[in-house]
Amino acid sequence: MVPHEVFFINKGIIRVHITDHEGAEHTIHFALENQFIADYSNFILFIANKI
Repeated sequence: MVPHEVFFINKGIIRVHITDHEGAEHTIHFALENQFIADYSNFILFIANKI
C-alpha cells in the first residue's frame, strides 16, 4: 500500500520501532510535538510499504 498521509503531532511523542527476527525491539526514531511524521521516502516516490 502506498502511503498517502503525513501527520502532525499536536501533543505528545511518537516512538517508531522495529522488531527483529529474534523478537527484540529497536527504536529507530522519535517524533516530538509540533513535528510532522510520515513514511517520507515511500510517500514521495509512491512506493508501496513492505508491511
